[in-house]
Amino acid sequence: MTHIKTKRLLLRDYTSSDIDRIRNMMRDRDVVQYFPSPLSDVEIETLVREMSGSIRDRGFGVFAVERKSNNEMIGIAGIRIKQYDEHLNLDEIEHLFPCVELYLLLDKRYWNQGLATEAAEAVMKFVRKKTDIQEVYAFTSKLNLPWLNVIDKIGMDPIFEYTNPYYVEGHRKADSLIFKIHT
Repeated sequence: MTHIKTKRLLLRDYTSSDIDRIRNMMRDRDVVQYFPSPLSDVEIETLVREMSGSIRDRGFGVFAVERKSNNEMIGIAGIRIKQYDEHLNLDEIEHLFPCVELYLLLDKRYWNQGLATEAAEAVMKFVRKKTDIQEVYAFTSKLNLPWLNVIDKIGMDPIFEYTNPYYVEGHRKADSLIFKIHT
């Protein structure tokens, strides 16, 4: 079984009890404040099934993040395949897709402790050592300062600005950025 260890974290495949933790985490408005809309229970269950399947089938994916000190599942982190989405109107960079996206979400009780950066660095180290992936991307709102901070710390560079159409027109969080790092 594929997993990633850091000083404080274990990134692992999912267990049956993780679905409730993820559901609770994704119901927290602070945690999903940069999502254009909340995910339904069905969407959350589908997401977990897809993430777990990717780990088993590909040997990489978006892992459950567990705090080693208390064995609590505190979030998700890893990479996933992002397909081209015609609704984003990114025709000028359509050639980038499909691409590998860095993805991370932590329970807010674990914010501001360096755990997101630790998880992201571990994922990138895994990508470099265990895969032949050449580039990893990150997509985010310009206002998502915590994620922008993590992206900066791991050395990703901004490559493109766009307006995310999944937000209501004129929404302040719609102005978005794409970042890239060569592995």
